[in-house]
Formats: sequence, structure tokens, C-alpha cells
Amino acid sequence: MKIPSLMTRTLLLLLLPPLLLATGCAQADVDTAEAAAFVENPEDMSPKRRVWAEAGDYSTVSPDGRLVTWVDWITGDVAVYDLETGEPRRVTDKGTWAEKGSWSEEPIFSFDGSRIAFTYGNDRASDEMPFLYELRVVGTDGSEEEVLFRFESDNGWLAPEVWSEEYGIVTQFWYGARDGRIALVNPSTSEVSEVGSIGRDGMDSPALSPDGRWVAFLIGNELHMLDLQARSMATTGIEGATAVSYTH
Repeated sequence: MKIPSLMTRTLLLLLLPPLLLATGCAQADVDTAEAAAFVENPEDMSPKRRVWAEAGDYSTVSPDGRLVTWVDWITGDVAVYDLETGEPRRVTDKGTWAEKGSWSEEPIFSFDGSRIAFTYGNDRASDEMPFLYELRVVGTDGSEEEVLFRFESDNGWLAPEVWSEEYGIVTQFWYGARDGRIALVNPSTSEVSEVGSIGRDGMDSPALSPDGRWVAFLIGNELHMLDLQARSMATTGIEGATAVSYTH
């Protein structure tokens, strides 16, 4: 696998403090419950930082820096917050906890910000039965919610990580605690194409390249690269990173 040069302005690695900084990027810091986006001021094209200090779990920012998606634990629904208008709204509507004990996790925006992919913990038929996890997508306006993948066993879990326009949704699949795999899910056909194994360790801090082909991510503190076109991944040998981001 040919690794793109890291000695360019394309990829930023943070080797000391766990803080994500990149030119022209959007970010969400779940540890401090704050989401921020850097956008251009239309008056003079200068950088402008928008912040939502009350961002909840699994917060991510849309590609245009306007919306934040997170899980609203009042109901367990996926929600979005408009950084421009200051208005929050739910985009899924599963009902109250009393009506349905399912919930959402891990929401991420599509490449164009029009849709959201997320993990859904399906409700149990009884307290003795396990939850069955699904990969779902929904429009940011709450339209066209659909199931792309459903685990049929009780030991599976999944999480969408990044969404490439050409190659689909990069997703972690877990078949038990020690069998993690990375796969591409086609949002149009629901086809799942496995790319590789990550064993017992998870994919952390995934960053999609501007051309939608490469995903830089961490396993532990070691940098790995995933080539979506070749469907292959490899380590770079670089260690000590705490976060990864591409510039634009």
C-alpha cells in the first residue's frame, strides 16, 4: 500500500495535548461538552469561530460548519443544533423511554451534510433479550430514515466513522469484544464490503481526506492509513499521536 506523504500541509498530527486543531476544520470536543466550527466571515472572508458550549454526547459538526449533531438523551434521539440560529431540533422521533427503550449513538454527517448515519440500539422484546444494533441513516430534516444493516446476533455492535461521497460509510463492526473489523457500507444498496481487521482495538480519531479517498486514524497512539479506493490499510510507524485531522 502506498502511503501519501505526511510531510505536506495535508495531514496534521497532534503529538502532545489532546486538542484538535486544523485550518478550516470543524470540531467537537465531547470531553468538555463543547462543539466549535471555523467558518468564513462573509463580510471580509476572515475566519469566524462558532461555539455551542452545551454540546452533548457524540457531537460532530457538519462539513459547512453550521450544524452540530448529537444524541439527545431526553429521548435517545439523534438531534441537530443550528450554530447560526441557535435552534436545536430532533431529527428522529422514536418516542419516549417509556414508549420505547431503544436509543441512538455515534451520529456522523454525510459528505455534503444532508444526511446523518448513526448507530441504533433496537428495543428488546423482553428484559431477558439482548439489544440488536442497526446502522441507520436519516436526512438532517428528519426525512427518509432507513436501516442499512442489522445485526442478527446479540454479540454485535457497530459505529459509523466517516462518510465518503465515492466510497460510502466507513464503519466499525464488532463481533464480540475481540473481533473488530472495518467495512464500507454503500448507502444506496446497503452492501457491506469488509476492508480489514482491527482485532480488539478500535479505530480512534478518524479523519477523511478532502478528496474522500484516504482515512487517517489511530489504533492506540499509532497512526494508520486506510485507502478506500484500494480497500487496504497499513500502519505508518508513527506513534505518540492523540488526534488527527486534515487541512483543506
